[in-house]
Amino acid sequence: MSERFSDLNLKPKDRLFINAYLETGSASQAAIACGYKGKNAAVRGWQIMKRLNHPLNLLMAECGLTSLAILRNVANGMNAEDVHLHYDSEGKVRQIKTPNWSARARFTDMAIRLAGGYPKQQMELPFEIKDGKMVITAEFATHTEMKEAA
Repeated sequence: MSERFSDLNLKPKDRLFINAYLETGSASQAAIACGYKGKNAAVRGWQIMKRLNHPLNLLMAECGLTSLAILRNVANGMNAEDVHLHYDSEGKVRQIKTPNWSARARFTDMAIRLAGGYPKQQMELPFEIKDGKMVITAEFATHTEMKEAA
């Protein structure tokens, strides 16, 4: 952690929580790393996150993750392009830009989520970290199953 962040005089358990939260992305998992158990871990994780909101925001700002920076990156991603290099008939290198539709779709989805454009139940994706990668652990209903349930 940065020097400025260490100046906040956090308790050792708070430092442990922040480190675990940054590694897992889960307040519940971070609370478990701090020694809380069972259902209490989820509640304590939420409470600790609320209490440590200011220090976490400072850490994010130090890393360049301000609200404005995040919005700019999302906006740039919504216009993502791939650059291909080709040689023309004269042997000169030419750049050809094509839209990266996959990246644009992901960033558009992120923009909708940030704007609160999805129902709450659609926003909550249960996940876990395996081998340093986020893995979604939920099973999603098909369009037909959703129609039948309605």
